[in-house]
Amino acid sequence: GNGGSAAESQHISAEVVGKFLKDRKPIPAISLNVDTSAITAISNDYKFENIFERQIQALVSSNDLLVGLTTSGKSENIEKGFKIAKSKGANTVRFTGHKAPINQYVDIDFKVPSDITARIQETHLIVWHLICELIDEQVDN
Repeated sequence: GNGGSAAESQHISAEVVGKFLKDRKPIPAISLNVDTSAITAISNDYKFENIFERQIQALVSSNDLLVGLTTSGKSENIEKGFKIAKSKGANTVRFTGHKAPINQYVDIDFKVPSDITARIQETHLIVWHLICELIDEQVDN
């Protein structure tokens, strides 16, 4: 994600790798916006819209799940990331707002029925906390 969605991505990744409510085995997850060296090098050598695409090309495999957070659904860097992830056979989920355009590279499109950025992001976080709770229930120590 970008901006607030980037912060939310870090929050979610930390709960998946660490824990949410109970101790359990860690699940591999990474927020692609935390590596400032990669982001600045890629945006300098290529373009900002390639910052996630390049990392996904290097890190994602067919056994992976790519989750993108984009309140508007119009962030070119995230949308390009979905395309490369699908070309690698990964599963994809997008968290966005209801006006987001259709993306053919997204398997599951979770759209919050609101135009208000804050409400969209708050809803994303509530849903992610519910997902983390389910992960806690399903993953053993």
